[in-house]
Amino acid sequence: MADSGTIKIGIKKILQSEGTVALKAIKLLDYLLGSVLARILSQKKDKPFPTQFHRILVIRPGGIGDAVFLLPVLKHLRKTFPSIIIDVLCEQRNSAVFSLEPNIVNNIFSWQSLKSFRTIFTNSYDVVIDTEQWHYASALVTYFMKNAYSIGFATRPLRKKLFNAAVEYGLNDYELNNFTKLFSSFLPEASVLHNIHNAIEIDLDQFASLRSQIPQNAVTIFLGGSIRLRRFNKPEADKIVGEILRLDEKVVLIGGKKDINIANFLELKYKNQGLINLVGKTTLKESAAIIKLSKKFIGHDSGMLHIAIALQTPVIAIWGPGNQSKWLRLSYKDHLIYKRLPCSPCTQFGYTIPICHNKYLCTEDAHEHTENYFKNII
Repeated sequence: MADSGTIKIGIKKILQSEGTVALKAIKLLDYLLGSVLARILSQKKDKPFPTQFHRILVIRPGGIGDAVFLLPVLKHLRKTFPSIIIDVLCEQRNSAVFSLEPNIVNNIFSWQSLKSFRTIFTNSYDVVIDTEQWHYASALVTYFMKNAYSIGFATRPLRKKLFNAAVEYGLNDYELNNFTKLFSSFLPEASVLHNIHNAIEIDLDQFASLRSQIPQNAVTIFLGGSIRLRRFNKPEADKIVGEILRLDEKVVLIGGKKDINIANFLELKYKNQGLINLVGKTTLKESAAIIKLSKKFIGHDSGMLHIAIALQTPVIAIWGPGNQSKWLRLSYKDHLIYKRLPCSPCTQFGYTIPICHNKYLCTEDAHEHTENYFKNII
């Protein structure tokens, strides 16, 4: 297992990484301001882990995928301590994950809402757990919550000093294993959580209109992804949809605003052949219900792929720059398209920095492999 303290991500890597200008600006600010604050702050004072706890705060910035991996731990926490209050501080983009199942989380607070964010400092927490793997902002929040016992990952030397307990992080460990380490002080038996399968249970009786729309032989394709390496382009999506429809299956498209143009093109071409375009028309919970109703799910490395796995819908997972050993455990019903090139993975702590000069060989021709899978398994 690699030592997480040896990883170097500086200004150059932040600027070279995939992502929007706005996202890079936030990461750059965290690097510059966060490291300065972490350096000048004194070591968090030692204090014993509380013998009793009534309210805890779990901090989960980032995307949908990380939140899905946290769900099994939170479900286990709720089952073990049914009466405690579990609050979550997260981002708007992943907040809906914590609402997929009722009765696990009591309150959801948002980084993007000043009023919501300020509320956590008025609450009295016994324990604060920062599940962020690398950046400083969330660790600094735990530092200034003086009365709470704080736990976080020791991925950077300056990060360690911001917690009462700094937990070692396995760079190539399955991420669910890393998350369970954070909770081991009061959930030592959480190590029995082996994967995210069945982490989400959807009550389909709440989605009567969707049940009438989604045919039994539906194959759901998620067109989106956090970066361009993890999204279908128009020719790829066209070939996959065409092949599935030729096999007499139905296709349901889901995705976000960035995927609308491709989805509209496919709808115009295939609408009378069994294609249902729901891109930009569903909430995350509705998308999850669609995936649960489907015969199979196809998608790149994305939060929606993790939701499909958590729902135990059979998947065809297209993998490229991400760390497969860290983020993917498939069942016997699933299929993986992954070239395993020497340059893979080129993503660490949310930073994808291709060394292939934008040739993206790891996902090249993925649609052809997907078509072959369908010919063999349907």
